[in-house]
Amino acid sequence: MGKFETHKWGGLNARSLFQTLASSQWIRDCNHLAIVGPTGTGKSWLACALGSTRLHKD
Repeated sequence: MGKFETHKWGGLNARSLFQTLASSQWIRDCNHLAIVGPTGTGKSWLACALGSTRLHKD
């Protein structure tokens, strides 16, 4: 998924979270994902990156 600034995420282990989401296991498990946050925080970028990663895995 490329580089993403994770230093703004406080104590959250963003790298581990991104790897888990990029694995697409949550899709195979029929789970939902809600990406929320203030304007300009990269929600659309993250959604596009996850979708693109999923499409290129098959």
